[in-house]
Amino acid sequence: AMEAPAAEAPAADAAVEGAADAEAEAAHDWEFTLSATDKAPGASATVQVVDIEQGSDFVLVATGLPVIDSLDEENQDVNAYTVWVVPGKDKVAESELAGVLTISPDGTGRLEAETSLETFGVIVAATPDAAPEKISGIPVLTGIPVQAESPEAVEEAEEAAENVAEEAEDVAEE
Repeated sequence: AMEAPAAEAPAADAAVEGAADAEAEAAHDWEFTLSATDKAPGASATVQVVDIEQGSDFVLVATGLPVIDSLDEENQDVNAYTVWVVPGKDKVAESELAGVLTISPDGTGRLEAETSLETFGVIVAATPDAAPEKISGIPVLTGIPVQAESPEAVEEAEEAAENVAEEAEDVAEE
């Protein structure tokens, strides 16, 4: 039930007000969620993206992350959650470090960052230090952007996220 605008309001004013309302509601242009890998099955994260002139600003909000020390593996001590911008599912090795995700004792963390890419995925990895040169460590959350809300796209993204996690592990082992 769309109500017609009141007749006395000139259309231009109504449009301007409408735009302001829309902007107030949508602090971001699109978002996607990250899938947890089996290393951190209780974790989840959302990436909210704002399109900017040269790429994207984004905010990653994660919850349910385990204490980083619990992810130590036999020949690998990890001490930081790092966030990586992935150019595409076949380009995991070219991922760029977006920053470090500091998590509170309850396992939540937030990172604001930007990238020159307009479409990208994100991987959160547990890494041995906070400034690795290239993606490494143990992927805990992975996601490729899906702007389509169709079930097939979501399913494909989940499969792609699994592939990305595997690929990130392969890259890390080299």
